[in-house]
Amino acid sequence: MTDTTDDIAEEISFQSFEDDFKLLGNLLNDVLQREVGAQFMAKIERIRLLALSASNMRLSGIENMAALLEKQLASEISEMTLEEALKLARAFSHYLTLMGIAETYHRVRKGRSVTHLSKSCDDIFSQLIQGGVTPNDLYDTVCKQEVEIVLTAHPTQINRRTLQYKHIRIAHLLEYNDRPDLGHEDREMLIEDLVREITSIWQTDELRRHKPTPVDEARAGLNIVEQSLWKAVPHYLRRVSTALKKHTGKPLPLTCTPIKFGSWMGGDRDGNPNVTAKVTRDVSLLSRWMAIDLYIREIDSLRFELSMNRCNDRLSRLAQEILEKETLSENLRESRNQPLSRSQLKLHGQQAPSLPTQLPDRAGLPACTDYTDGGSQYPKLELPGTDYMPLAREDGRENSSKDLSPNIPKLSANGSSANSNGSSTAVTSRGSFSSGQLVAQRKLFAESTIGRSSFHKLLEPSSALRPGIAPYRIVLGDIKEK
Repeated sequence: MTDTTDDIAEEISFQSFEDDFKLLGNLLNDVLQREVGAQFMAKIERIRLLALSASNMRLSGIENMAALLEKQLASEISEMTLEEALKLARAFSHYLTLMGIAETYHRVRKGRSVTHLSKSCDDIFSQLIQGGVTPNDLYDTVCKQEVEIVLTAHPTQINRRTLQYKHIRIAHLLEYNDRPDLGHEDREMLIEDLVREITSIWQTDELRRHKPTPVDEARAGLNIVEQSLWKAVPHYLRRVSTALKKHTGKPLPLTCTPIKFGSWMGGDRDGNPNVTAKVTRDVSLLSRWMAIDLYIREIDSLRFELSMNRCNDRLSRLAQEILEKETLSENLRESRNQPLSRSQLKLHGQQAPSLPTQLPDRAGLPACTDYTDGGSQYPKLELPGTDYMPLAREDGRENSSKDLSPNIPKLSANGSSANSNGSSTAVTSRGSFSSGQLVAQRKLFAESTIGRSSFHKLLEPSSALRPGIAPYRIVLGDIKEK
């Protein structure tokens, strides 16, 4: 019964591989039909059939027929132009690449279908415990274990990183295609995404048109860290920690680093005269930049995840200290940006500008008014007079002269403004303003100035003691700034 079940599972798995391979092959044919034309596509198919038939004849032992087909195949290829030969080589290259992607994902799919993984951390630790190793010795040995993996540049890597990203994208789409709950519309969108990726691959140059520098080689090596090792190593260490806790009762310490990495990239001077001190420095800075970028991504992910308000007292005090420092620095920055008063200007040895004693001629007229012979070709601008209603205060009362500052001139009954010293200044009726209007305008100006300066504060958390503040996000934000 078990053998029959395994045979059925293997048959289904192989059928899935054939389905993926046929899907990618048919989509590539559709893309080539559109990109190179139907006539050249027929020539590609003819050459493919000749090569396949010749190979089958060789395997069957029919040497004469195989030689005849190979001779005809060589004649077909020799009659092609260089441009046609390049298109032919690219077509077969992408065909084999897509087949490799389908085969690689087929292996991943078979590994997931296996219920028990042999030679896992759990199995190894269980065998060691059964062999007489004590849990304490096992724990100490694993914690002291150190494996250093040294990375080196690979200048012989042919595939560009751009194409590697596209191949990974196709593998992810094949994985998405295996979902049992995939609807008809979702599957059509999946086909469109695959067609888009295959078309993009065909229209992308596969070759590097310039010799890679040592920095380029290091960048390609760091791409392996970003795409594979950054996620794979923590995943493996979690498996080790889980198995270790199961057999010894203690997980792997957070400070334990059983796997370490070294790098020859940008520093290997054995046989490469282009690797200079400047190259080593540039590669080191590039590595530091990538490390910081990867850590910032993880911090942003944690800030989004750790939204809890509850924490221990130590973390709460740390968050409070961070907010107090930020508040102090903001206050100092605002005090530096505030304008100096007249007394402060005098203390700094600067002469304050003198205020004008009277308005210039025709200052109360609109800027568009042009008087000619006592008339105007534009309508006069009606300015508010003494009957203008002042703005209401926040407490519901109107602004009156009692609310004015002693330094603001008050308007007398005859239309003149009286100063605090009893003297009066005449104001024309056309340009006169009431005291309430002056206060209202100054209030609006002050509010607009304050609003502009404190607009950014409205978007920031108000206090660490108020509800809704996440202390984890405050601490992680400080870590990100550092």
